Amino acid sequence: MIMKKSFLIYCFVGIMPFLIVACISLEGKDGTAETTNGILLDSGTVLAEKLPKSAVDTADMPVFEFDKMEHNFGTIQEGEKITFTYKFKNIGKTPLIIEDAKVTCGCTKPEYPKSAIEPGDGGTITVTFDSNNKRGKMQKPIIIVANTKEASTALYLSGTVEGVDESMGPVRKN
Repeated sequence: MIMKKSFLIYCFVGIMPFLIVACISLEGKDGTAETTNGILLDSGTVLAEKLPKSAVDTADMPVFEFDKMEHNFGTIQEGEKITFTYKFKNIGKTPLIIEDAKVTCGCTKPEYPKSAIEPGDGGTITVTFDSNNKRGKMQKPIIIVANTKEASTALYLSGTVEGVDESMGPVRKN
């Protein structure tokens, strides 16, 4: 028993310095400093984009302007699918390019424009949430990665999913 504890302590002490150095090191491979812009997800994972520090004129960058950044779908029954479309406009001075739309699980599927959105033009991001095997309050982040000043923009889809207890019938709403 004592050997097990000693072994675990040695492993912990031996590995921790490497983990700490790996977590706090933000220096790029070429020796330039980098900043990290990340969002903590429900699972504990951090979606991070490393952005090299440079003298980019942010005044000319594309800018998202969303009609709505959060949508509450209310209360639905387990198994229902909800679809919502977020509308946006590029109010910046250069074309907006959406590189990716990241989600926390396979129950949420985003669709976004693959071509550049010119200044003054708009677009949509359509998100479908499948409530199969989900119950309770939900808040699903959709992280939009684009060539904007902030490397990522978070949209949210939230609501409540009610399950059915087969032995007692449908759950009653209060």
